[in-house]
Amino acid sequence: MVGIVSLGWHVPAERHVVDRVAADHGVSSKALRDFGLISVAVPAPDEHPSTLAARAARHAIEAAGMPLEAIDLLIFVGLTRDRPPPWVAAFGVLHELGCTRATGFDLAARCPGIHDALWVAASLVRAGGFKNVMVACGDRFDYLLPRSRKKSQVAEAVYSAGGAAALVSDDAENEIVAYSHFTNEDLSIHGERCPSAGGSRVPLDMAALADAKHEWQNNMRIDQAVALRDYLVRAERHNIEAVCRRAGFDEIDFVAVAPLNVRDQIASLGRLGIGPERILPTLPLYGHMGPADSLLSIGLAITSGRAVGPRLVMSTRSMTSANALAVRGHSPDLGIRVSGTNAEIPRCEKPSLTSASQPSSAALHEASS
Repeated sequence: MVGIVSLGWHVPAERHVVDRVAADHGVSSKALRDFGLISVAVPAPDEHPSTLAARAARHAIEAAGMPLEAIDLLIFVGLTRDRPPPWVAAFGVLHELGCTRATGFDLAARCPGIHDALWVAASLVRAGGFKNVMVACGDRFDYLLPRSRKKSQVAEAVYSAGGAAALVSDDAENEIVAYSHFTNEDLSIHGERCPSAGGSRVPLDMAALADAKHEWQNNMRIDQAVALRDYLVRAERHNIEAVCRRAGFDEIDFVAVAPLNVRDQIASLGRLGIGPERILPTLPLYGHMGPADSLLSIGLAITSGRAVGPRLVMSTRSMTSANALAVRGHSPDLGIRVSGTNAEIPRCEKPSLTSASQPSSAALHEASS
């Protein structure tokens, strides 16, 4: 069985509450609360994508009880970078870990890249090329979305910072059993929500810097936004139904998600018969950290005593693509070991998937129900 042995995470310790976030970014507090936001994690000056991912990976290694030298490959799937190309983040993480035996590469696919990487990692282990593969991500979006710039979309203000990692191995007590993807038919949207200068099309010169083209750009038309919302709903339905069919799931115990808009995704999952008691969005308390969100969701559910069960689906959406991954445990739970810093949910007294209430803080419950 090739599956997830352990999960690790590191979230910056500093938090900014919703009213401060609204003031910093020139947006409405009510609009941010409508997104489900309560607070965001704020990175320290020495917390970068590579260091956040490395700290998360170290937690995953410690949780697995495995020596660092046992890691054969590290796949980095974060969206942001310490340095521009040709710098490779995977080797930055390996350097932070002091891991010289492993090799590495970056896999870039926005937030759904976490599931692409887990599927690739499992496939490589099954093929016999590697035994222990670390999938790690770390992101901080503040340099792309500085507070000094007025936001073109309220959603931009919920981006934060954090890292997460998953150790994939044939020593797992669960199995990564199915994968599905769904690509947006409007591929012209690929240039949105990213810098427009710094590549071969628009050099990063003084004029581009003066126009802040090195920062996040959003020029999406209204018709594109309407079509995107429809695509996200269709993609999630397609992917979840596909992985359940391929995995032989007649029921889902827990869905790990990474929503940018908590209420919107809860509504989307509700149309599939998946209630809020089967998910644990982390955005309300920590902001949107990128690919790390879905791993943190699983880790916090396990540490809080949540009854995650043996049938896990991970579903993530982005404007260009969406995908889902199914993981099957061979006992009443998944047997995933977890460890992390600066993120926790109060433990449940009676873990249950059928409870009508969210087993989390009262604030998180209010934001996600």
